[in-house]
Amino acid sequence: MLRQAVPSGREKRAILHLLRTIKSQRKLDIPEDTTEYLMRGINGKKLMEAIRDIEEGRNIVYHDLIEV
Repeated sequence: MLRQAVPSGREKRAILHLLRTIKSQRKLDIPEDTTEYLMRGINGKKLMEAIRDIEEGRNIVYHDLIEV
């Protein structure tokens, strides 16, 4: 004969709480996208400044590529 253990109301709540916690932790473990990292804070400001400079033809430095 097969028996199934039925948890009490308190145990059910504990299990649901555990599952919700695990689910929310999985959302936090998503690795940050490189673009998001670069655009955050001072990095984003400097990157946007560099993009504007290139679009407007300012502060462009040309280098000859030399084979080594």
